[in-house]
Amino acid sequence: MSSISQTPTPETRPLAAAGSVVAGMALIGLIDSLIVLIADMGGLWQFHLIRTAMALPLLLVLARVMGQRLRPLRPVAVAIRSGLL
Repeated sequence: MSSISQTPTPETRPLAAAGSVVAGMALIGLIDSLIVLIADMGGLWQFHLIRTAMALPLLLVLARVMGQRLRPLRPVAVAIRSGLL
């Protein structure tokens, strides 16, 4: 009888993943609530620019603090997926 060698599977942390999703949605909700403050002064593109300018630095800081990388492991697969969307 031959033994089947299994490659080790990466560790999954469903609670951490769920917490990240909840925290991300809360952050997006907080940032989106600012639309009331800037709706009279600017257009939709300005809102998206301000939201991105607020979210990106926060994302970069959190990724560094948590020791996560933001670069994809398979950039070609990401490009294909993005092209299909």
